[in-house]
Amino acid sequence: MKKRIRGLEYNTDTAKKIAEYGSDYGISDNRYYEETLYRKRTGEFFIYGTGNAGSKYAEWLPDYHSYTSGEAIKPLTFDEAKEWYVKLLNDGMGDEKKYKGLFEPKDSPERVSLTLSVSKRAKKGLLDLATKQGKSQSEIVEKMILSEIDL
Repeated sequence: MKKRIRGLEYNTDTAKKIAEYGSDYGISDNRYYEETLYRKRTGEFFIYGTGNAGSKYAEWLPDYHSYTSGEAIKPLTFDEAKEWYVKLLNDGMGDEKKYKGLFEPKDSPERVSLTLSVSKRAKKGLLDLATKQGKSQSEIVEKMILSEIDL
């Protein structure tokens, strides 16, 4: 699914799938839904959810005065994505190592290559900052550089 929300594009085909969750209801239950947490290359998190007619992803059919199954994309802040993954961990379905890699800063002297070379911790910080501010990594870096030049 691909959707543009507040000027940003979210695409399940190009984003990295992080984790999946299926509700406690049986798949044939009207309330059943599934959610998948994704992270875009630029750092933003989002949920892609699908559900039956009685779920939070149900869609209203005004001509029939009833609900049907539906799907949606919901952008998440860094903190919302972290909270979603913690719930997954608490339900025994998440991976602690993956959680630490996504949501806890790393102290590592290793370098990663962008257009420039930065530590892994700086790269993670840039992704997190972009997510929190709802901006691209390029906008964040440009703002930092320009604020230093304009002193």
